[in-house]
Amino acid sequence: MFLAAAYFCPVHTSAYPQSASKRTDDSDDRPPLALIAARAEYIYRLEKLSALQESELQTNLDYLEKNRPLIEQKVISDKDLRPIQVSIENNKELIKVTRALLAKAELLSLTEDDYRTVNHHKEPYNLVTLLRVLRLNALPEEEIRAAIETRGVDFEMNAIDERELENASASKELLKLVRGSYRR
Repeated sequence: MFLAAAYFCPVHTSAYPQSASKRTDDSDDRPPLALIAARAEYIYRLEKLSALQESELQTNLDYLEKNRPLIEQKVISDKDLRPIQVSIENNKELIKVTRALLAKAELLSLTEDDYRTVNHHKEPYNLVTLLRVLRLNALPEEEIRAAIETRGVDFEMNAIDERELENASASKELLKLVRGSYRR
């Protein structure tokens, strides 16, 4: 719990002056490729954070499972278990929030206005990004559909793609939208 919470601690703005300027105005003097690299680093850190949170959650669940005989014999009291149960609930909530952030970052990574200088037109979504967003299961499908309606997809869906999307929790409506949203 403490390790995962450390990632959410605020950092003083003097450590990263570009982040302070980003909050005060929308202009960013970094070149477009640096912006892309910064967004990729953000996504990478979210993925690492999610892995740490899931690891800690599993450690706490393993502890409870390993000590179940002692719990049933009342050798370990409910009072002693309360901090672990709170930690488990907190980790579950942190994982949910981190997955939502990661899904949002993945979905919006190509729609940021910062990229318009690199991509002179809006790029359609690729299958890999769409699968990652669906597997995270952290965004409402309406948001995903709206993004696809705006941008389209860069692949013509075949039976294998359709099966992968279904396995990643795509609804029939989303599959129909993807099928009709191919853009070159």
